[in-house]
Amino acid sequence: MPACVASNRYNIGSVIEFDPQLSPVQLSLPLYTAPVDRRVRIYRENAWPEGAPSPDVMRTRATRLLRRADAGLPATARSLSRLVVTANRIPSVTLSRPDDRVYTARVHWTIVDDPEFTALFTRALSGGGFMRTRIRELLDRASQRIGPLGIYDAAATKSSHEPRHIDLEAVYQSALTHLPQPDRGRGLKVTWGRKAIRKGGSLRLGSLRNTTGEIRLHPVLDDATIPPFVVEYVMYHEICHWVAPPLTESEARRNGEHRVHHRAFRALEALYPKAGVAQAWIDKYIDTLLRRAVA
Repeated sequence: MPACVASNRYNIGSVIEFDPQLSPVQLSLPLYTAPVDRRVRIYRENAWPEGAPSPDVMRTRATRLLRRADAGLPATARSLSRLVVTANRIPSVTLSRPDDRVYTARVHWTIVDDPEFTALFTRALSGGGFMRTRIRELLDRASQRIGPLGIYDAAATKSSHEPRHIDLEAVYQSALTHLPQPDRGRGLKVTWGRKAIRKGGSLRLGSLRNTTGEIRLHPVLDDATIPPFVVEYVMYHEICHWVAPPLTESEARRNGEHRVHHRAFRALEALYPKAGVAQAWIDKYIDTLLRRAVA
């Protein structure tokens, strides 16, 4: 997923860059019988929800999506190495880029066979951007129509962390005061994430789901030995992602900027009074936090 920060050991935060949760597919559509594309994966197939089309059906539909997208891509487009179909509680699409020309996509099952999503997906791979307002409307529609049998078992994905030291809402409200226009950061949901580390042994301290306005902090930060300004800095960093969202591919290329941590974002982040001290603390103790996270 799109991600963030200066160290290759961890991420302060991560932005899910776009989550087109479009209207659910029609289950009566005829089955596509071509061979399944080897790039397709079904995430948590052994726990696939009974209310969603079977993994075999979804592999076929994902293959159709890839073929349609491939047909509409120019020769200069970035390629897709893997398409992972999911059944998360909040329908989403994430597009990550391990290197400059290859993408990995994660797509919720409800939108895999949606023609409008196919067009947006092809546009993204071609380097074009999405219209945020349009995407959010599509995401809202999908969220409202998915029943409990169409998602993974909520008990298996929900954070089990019980707060001990940190009041996240208080941290959030305090972080808002450092914005030039605090109202632009209001209305977000803040919660603890799962006790997990990323592949490769890195630690994501915070994340923002841009389409739903949900900020999650890693439970490892709920510790009395961590300076309060460090936790608030991580929270502020995620709020900045909301106020200064990622650029489109074309905007980033035109301006010669990082798509996620662009100049406007960095300028906003620098307004946090203890940004430098907090970052230095994280750099110094990230290995300690990582050991705690896996303990």
